Amino acid sequence: MTENIFKNKKRKSLLGQAVLILTGIQLLFLAAFVTVELPTATQDNIANYLQSLSCQAFSMLPENWAHEVKHIWDGVDREPGMVRYSAYSFLAPTAVFLGYVCGPVIALVASVMFLVLGFLGPYLGVFPLSAGGGLGYYKEPGFGYLMGFVLASWLSGMITANRRTSMSQVLAIVSSLFVMHLTGIGYLFAAYLSIYLVEGSKELLPWQPWIFEYIRNLSWYSLPYDVVFSIVFVGIGFPFRWLNTTLLTTEVNSRKGGVRDSIKELDDMPVIDGPRPNLSSRSRPVSITSLTVTPITSAASRQVQDPAQPHGR
Repeated sequence: MTENIFKNKKRKSLLGQAVLILTGIQLLFLAAFVTVELPTATQDNIANYLQSLSCQAFSMLPENWAHEVKHIWDGVDREPGMVRYSAYSFLAPTAVFLGYVCGPVIALVASVMFLVLGFLGPYLGVFPLSAGGGLGYYKEPGFGYLMGFVLASWLSGMITANRRTSMSQVLAIVSSLFVMHLTGIGYLFAAYLSIYLVEGSKELLPWQPWIFEYIRNLSWYSLPYDVVFSIVFVGIGFPFRWLNTTLLTTEVNSRKGGVRDSIKELDDMPVIDGPRPNLSSRSRPVSITSLTVTPITSAASRQVQDPAQPHGR
């Protein structure tokens, strides 16, 4: 019964939520502006890239080691073909990371606010999106992928909200990236078809060769790197999941009256033996330090402690 009286409950901290939302927006800003040049993800191009790496490593080996490696692998120093590179942005892995670390609600709010800043940013002197942003950004072919990463961040948080198993992590990565790329491809088709149907002119929209080129560049070439970096980001984000618990939850007394009502209930509890103190008295505040604990001693110990008591029986 005593445990029920002092039982605490947890509630969401508004300050902690605000901190996580702002942190999520900053991470999305960073992911939008940081791009790296990676080999274009085609089979021949990746093979040429690996061959170039092997040639570089072979050239740094000592002469005796190089002779042994050459004997085992004859084509190690073969001249590689041309390697093509493409710019890669970390928005998709960051969306998975936010959902995994911050949960579905925080990740969704941070992603939506990032898009809102993208729409209104040019009027405020802020340009979070690569093409500049603005109210007309929905006409850009990559806008569907931005809508997709909002859904991806929410879905990643939903799948891993109460589970930290390897299966839930893999399912979150696969599902989030699938939804993101499916939304982006669907938006490409829907946007261009709607313009074609509304305008009614084929000259304004040569969409068929163009749309598949965008699908190839935005999905086919990016998806392998999205998977790899999402796995890396989830591994990095695993130790940071304590942020969600530390910043969002605060313990409060479960009763409306707080400590006073708890003391009143203790005062009303039945006592097995002896008188009980009136803890609910309003005449003076009750302090734990003011309570005197009288130890129970035997008759022999009382005789030893009392010098006035004669020795013996």
